[in-house]
Amino acid sequence: CRPCKSIEAGVNLAVTEVDAASNTGVDNVREIIEQIRYSAAGLHRVVILDEAHMLSKNAFNALLKTLEEPPPGVTFILVTTEPNKLIPTVVSRCQKYEFQDVDLEILKEHYRTVAEAEGLPITEEGLNKLALTAEGSVRDGLTILQTSGEAASDSTKEYFKLVGAIYNQDVITALDVVQELRKTNEPRIIIQMLEKWFYWCSLESFGMRTPVRDHFGEGATTGFNLERLQSSFKTCLDVERNFTATPNSKIVLDMGIIKLCL
Repeated sequence: CRPCKSIEAGVNLAVTEVDAASNTGVDNVREIIEQIRYSAAGLHRVVILDEAHMLSKNAFNALLKTLEEPPPGVTFILVTTEPNKLIPTVVSRCQKYEFQDVDLEILKEHYRTVAEAEGLPITEEGLNKLALTAEGSVRDGLTILQTSGEAASDSTKEYFKLVGAIYNQDVITALDVVQELRKTNEPRIIIQMLEKWFYWCSLESFGMRTPVRDHFGEGATTGFNLERLQSSFKTCLDVERNFTATPNSKIVLDMGIIKLCL
């Protein structure tokens, strides 16, 4: 429809999208608040703050009053992939809507369409691995596709090697593989991939069929007993939580990998 097309083109006066990752300060928030005070009569305004978790604490505090009592006809939408980084006072003033991960097959077909349209070389195996590595996120998969293409398949082979090193308690190899993975994967993505692996293998131990066999082969679930799968999963969760406690994610990830190997 016409309104949707105008929003997509960025020319709809009723919808303002702000990249919070680039506009993190108090002055940026105050500018937004000032703008919405002068909305055209009868016009419902929507303000979208993308990557809202990137706002500074002072910026959030400047926004609190407006979120609590927004001007008539104004709706704020805070979008984030890391809701744990939003301050509690902001979360308490919002309605929370959590989107589900996109199905693997839907992701795979979407990436196939994009690859064909842009002439990006990728095999069927690469598409499978890319869809899995994307962790249900369309954007993350597209980023990998456009920056590394067929490397998605190679990345999955590295994950397989990493799990093998963890199983064999080979700290040196595990850290070497992690260093290689960091070239195309954020530390949080690496640990989340391991979480999913240990989760799937836990289900497989009860005879349930999971995507791990389809994407990594029949040998992907062998070796770990259930007790170690559970403890490894818990370690991954602890590592992910610790990412927010220090700016040095490399150290957090490496220490987590060492613990997984013990």
